[in-house]
Amino acid sequence: MLRRSAGVAVEGEPQLVDRLGPALQDILASRHRLYLVRLHHVGRRGEVLVSVDGSAGHAPVILQPEQQAPGVAAAAVRRFVERLSL
Repeated sequence: MLRRSAGVAVEGEPQLVDRLGPALQDILASRHRLYLVRLHHVGRRGEVLVSVDGSAGHAPVILQPEQQAPGVAAAAVRRFVERLSL
């Protein structure tokens, strides 16, 4: 599944894209850069891999189950992207 809005495309497992995609698009669109975000379940404990590709590089972020509420996930990804200057 693919969601695209304001320079941010989100793809991956449909249920993750539906749940986390809008919050990630909103938070990353405010940076006024182009991003491709991929969302996939990994591990046995329900972790989610958020893979962020931007013009300045690539960053994988692993979200634990307690970090997967849309607002919490978006804030964690934003902090990581800002720290790496993506």
